[in-house]
Amino acid sequence: MILLQGVSKIYKMGEENIFALNNINLNINRGEFLAITGPSGSGKSTLLHIIGGLDRVSHGDIFVDQISLNSLSDQALSTYRNQKVGFIFQMFNLDPSQTAMENVALPLLFSNIKESKDQIATSLLSWLGLADRLKHKGSELSGGQRQRVAIARALVTRPKIILADEPTGNLDSQTSREILNILSYLNQHLGVTVLLVTHDPKAAEIAPRVLRMQDGKIVN
Repeated sequence: MILLQGVSKIYKMGEENIFALNNINLNINRGEFLAITGPSGSGKSTLLHIIGGLDRVSHGDIFVDQISLNSLSDQALSTYRNQKVGFIFQMFNLDPSQTAMENVALPLLFSNIKESKDQIATSLLSWLGLADRLKHKGSELSGGQRQRVAIARALVTRPKIILADEPTGNLDSQTSREILNILSYLNQHLGVTVLLVTHDPKAAEIAPRVLRMQDGKIVN
């Protein structure tokens, strides 16, 4: 489903080239749950951003369902992000001035889904245990509640790929377990491909396959 061939991401620091990713070759099967670990600066988040179409490669290519992301225009890449990929971030990335339902429904404004945006958002939030928080603004929610809203937003366009970048980094241990269990459920029962970036070895244990990164390379 996801194939990386010789992928490098290079940033210029004066006259020096800094390899955030260095010749990555990786195959991720449809419906797989993969955890990516490694120290800060090892390239974990960059790898996730490249796969998610948030950034472009410097060298190499990425194929998703046999389509080269390099070949996509900026507009087509935006459509890819909206329709095929759901993102979950450590800092939640919610609009604090909008309600939980408004935050979740936002991606639907750019999708081709014809169903009621409010109905879809309400259904997802209720499924995640937030039926009594629909009208609460992002600033009025706890960290765990905000991450559940972020998960609902990631799922709202029914993507087949979830990219979770340190989704438990700002949460207590019990809430972290709950979030990881949700990701596991999405993978096992709904067939969603999940890529989890984490620095926490215990969090990584939930995934059947774990990769470790260091200095922009996969080292296991």
